[in-house]
Order: sequence, then C-alpha cells, then structure tokens
Amino acid sequence: MSSNSIVMGDDPATVQIFGQEVAPATRELVAAERDTPRSRLPPVSGAVLGPPT
Repeated sequence: MSSNSIVMGDDPATVQIFGQEVAPATRELVAAERDTPRSRLPPVSGAVLGPPT
C-alpha cells in the first residue's frame, strides 16, 4: 500500500490542519503498524522479504 500527501504552502489553514491533525494521526498509524508482529500480518503477494539473491 502506498500513500502520498501534497500540501500547498500558500494556504495557512491547510498547513495548520495538516500539522495539527494529519501528521500526528499518521505518526500514530505508523507506530501501531511497527508494533504489529509480522506473523499477524496477512501475506503480500509478490513481496520480497530480504535482499535479492
């Protein structure tokens, strides 16, 4: 899964909302995923686990 955010710096309200709501929520989601043991994650088709051999 991939996600991107583009925030235009010329709208103070958008930058403020991003800083107060979006960024902290993203940090929480990333921290929760990092704490999830890999054994509990569903398999990903075509995923490479480790460096190529």
